[in-house]
Amino acid sequence: MRWRQLAENSREATAKIEKMIREIRAQAEESVQSAREDFRSAAASTQAMEEVTAVFETLSHAVTALAKTSDAVSTSAGEMTTSAMRVKDAISSVDTLAQ
Repeated sequence: MRWRQLAENSREATAKIEKMIREIRAQAEESVQSAREDFRSAAASTQAMEEVTAVFETLSHAVTALAKTSDAVSTSAGEMTTSAMRVKDAISSVDTLAQ
């Protein structure tokens, strides 16, 4: 009878241990899945940041190009003003000579 009781206790203990092992495995799998999701999220955030950085770099280059173009237009406008003044002076001189 004593051996039967020990065997029964052993079966119950084994069942409890198996249940605990299954629970630990399930929790470990949940932790692994959570870590994978966190990694994917971090990778997506990194990718998004790289894309934003690329957009800002493109924008910076565009602003630099626009500034250069603006300087060139300003220089051309100044040259056109100078030329217009020379033409006006030449017309005034011709007008003066014609009188």
